[in-house]
Amino acid sequence: KFRLFVLLRPGTPSDVLPVSATCDMCAVNFTVTEHGLRDQLLARVVRLERPDLEARMTSLVADMNQMTVDLRACEARLLRDLSEAT
Repeated sequence: KFRLFVLLRPGTPSDVLPVSATCDMCAVNFTVTEHGLRDQLLARVVRLERPDLEARMTSLVADMNQMTVDLRACEARLLRDLSEAT
């Protein structure tokens, strides 16, 4: 039997819920900042209005992630070479 409890006030769940419910629960923080909400809404608008920009952004993010991986590998190789040289 599935039950969903939504708590809107801070505090420990054991203060409000029965003990049997607190055994198998997962707390999720749905705190949203104004900046985060604005970013989410802007992303939705861009996805609907300009899917080409969304695809370009996704490609750029993937490229940035790959470059970060490559940078870490270069740093590790450089440190290894420096430690072996001395």
